Amino acid sequence: CPTFVETPMVKAFFKNKKFKKKMLMNIPLKRIATESDVATAVAFLAAESSKMITGTSLMVDGGWTAQ
Repeated sequence: CPTFVETPMVKAFFKNKKFKKKMLMNIPLKRIATESDVATAVAFLAAESSKMITGTSLMVDGGWTAQ
């Protein structure tokens, strides 16, 4: 469950400084997720070390939903 991820499509939205500021106010870590942030979470879920994790969502949102 990623938040906004820094991709070419999303970068277009963040050209609007008011929109970007509003979104960053909702993310306690105060940064936009990167593709690497999401890939690391996916790699963890695909690894043997997560073999007992089932039926859940992994939040990759910088704390947005934890507020």
